[in-house]
Amino acid sequence: MKNDQAIPYQYNEQVFLIRKIRKNFDAASIDEQPHRHGFYEFLYIQSGTGKHEVDGITYDLEAHTFYLISKGQVHQFLFAKEIEGYLIRFQDSILPTVLSEKEGYYYNILHQINQHQSLYVTAEDRQLVNMLVERMLKEYKMQSSKVIDLSLIQHLLYPLLILMHRYSNSQIESQDFQQNQYVQFTNLLEKQYKHFHQLDFYAKEMGLTKRQLSNICQDKTGKTAKQLLNERLLTEAKRLLKYTSLSLKEITDRLGFKHVAYFCRRFKNGVGKTPSEYKEF
Repeated sequence: MKNDQAIPYQYNEQVFLIRKIRKNFDAASIDEQPHRHGFYEFLYIQSGTGKHEVDGITYDLEAHTFYLISKGQVHQFLFAKEIEGYLIRFQDSILPTVLSEKEGYYYNILHQINQHQSLYVTAEDRQLVNMLVERMLKEYKMQSSKVIDLSLIQHLLYPLLILMHRYSNSQIESQDFQQNQYVQFTNLLEKQYKHFHQLDFYAKEMGLTKRQLSNICQDKTGKTAKQLLNERLLTEAKRLLKYTSLSLKEITDRLGFKHVAYFCRRFKNGVGKTPSEYKEF
C-alpha cells in the first residue's frame, strides 16, 4: 500500500542484530511492506529458496549465497520456502572508530561489496562462514537485551566482510588511489545528487577535471560519471514513483529539478517511459 509520505525507513535500534530467517513465509503472512533500510543488512541463505525485492527488482534467493541490502535501498521480502539461513543487521558504529587507521578500510569494503546484489560462497569457504555466523548468533543470544558487548561479535564480523570483499573484487589485490577516488565520488554523489545535477560540482569538489573523473568511473564501472549521476537520480525517481503517492511536482522538488516538464523529459530519456507510464506499469 502506497503512502502519501516518503517511503518509510526501517531502523534497527541496536548496533547489531542477528537471527535465523523463518523457514516458510510470504509477504502477507509477515505483513511485509516496502521500506528503506537505515542500516546494512545481509541475508545468508544456506539452503532453500525464496524471493525478495530490492528497488523494484525481484531476485531469487538461492543456497550458499549472501544477499546485500544497502542503507537507503527499498527492500521487501516476498516469500521463503524451506529456508535455512541468517539475517544480519548492523550500524556504521560497529566498524572501527574514527581514531583507527582501519576505519576507511572497512568503509571501502562495505561500499565495494554493496555494489553487488548477491555474493556466492564457494564450497571451500562454507565451513568458515557457517562457523562465523553461528558463533555470532550464539554470542548475540548470550547478551542482555539492553546491553550488548560487541567485542567478540565485531571480531567475527570483520573477517566475514573481508571474505565477502574478496568475492566481490577478486581481481584487485589491494585498493589503489584511483579506487579511493571512485569511492570518494560515490559518497559525494550520495550526499549531493538531489542538489547538484552537473559534473562540474563533483569534479571541482574532488580537485579533478570532468574528464579525469569520468575516466576513473569508466575504469571502475564501465560507465561515465555522468551516467552514474543520471542513474542515481533515476533510481530515486523510480523509488518515489513506485512506492509513494507523491505528486510529480513533489517528486520534482525532492530531486532538485526546477520544472516538472524537464524532469519528465529526463525521466523518459533515461527509462523509456514517462513518469506516469512507469507508475502504472
